[in-house]
Amino acid sequence: MLHAGERSVQARASLPPGPRGSAVVGATIPPVAAEFLGQQRILLLGAADEAGAVWASLLTGTAGFVAAADEETIVVDALPGAGDPLEGAFAARRDVGLLALDPASRRRMRANGKARCDGGRMVVNTDQVYSNCPKYIQPRHLARDDAEAARGPIVVTTGLTASQRRWIAEAEPSSSRPRPPASGRTRRTGAGSRALSRSPTMVG
Repeated sequence: MLHAGERSVQARASLPPGPRGSAVVGATIPPVAAEFLGQQRILLLGAADEAGAVWASLLTGTAGFVAAADEETIVVDALPGAGDPLEGAFAARRDVGLLALDPASRRRMRANGKARCDGGRMVVNTDQVYSNCPKYIQPRHLARDDAEAARGPIVVTTGLTASQRRWIAEAEPSSSRPRPPASGRTRRTGAGSRALSRSPTMVG
């Protein structure tokens, strides 16, 4: 996670030598983070496919479908499903970035590591575990576990339609972004206000 860009900013700010920022992030899952994981019903993950393109996927389940098996292992009782760009990607061990988010309390935590599938679940060995400021997270409440939700067809295109661009402009997203060179991890952003969200084709 610590990369050249972060070091450059610290140097320009004339900060004295010593670990700070992401340099103090460790692989251990603190007890409070383990408890938080066990309460979540949604988990966002980011990973690169075989072509190197980085994708963000959403996994869902009842509380407890994500759990800390030990201090450096997260087990998720779900995998990217049919039609997801990351379907089958974790048959081989690969880098992954996780974002556990409770939209009601605006709490979130991140974990980066190596993931592989084990039957119908995902096992993640953590390299970095840390929490994030909730400043730009807008409070939301999830539907009940038994609430029915319609799923539309999966559509793959080479560009965004006008309606998709409008939807992005009006969204308050949580998304993934390109990882810094040589970082070895997918970097994620939790966004907030609509002003922060723009599709590439809309930015002048």
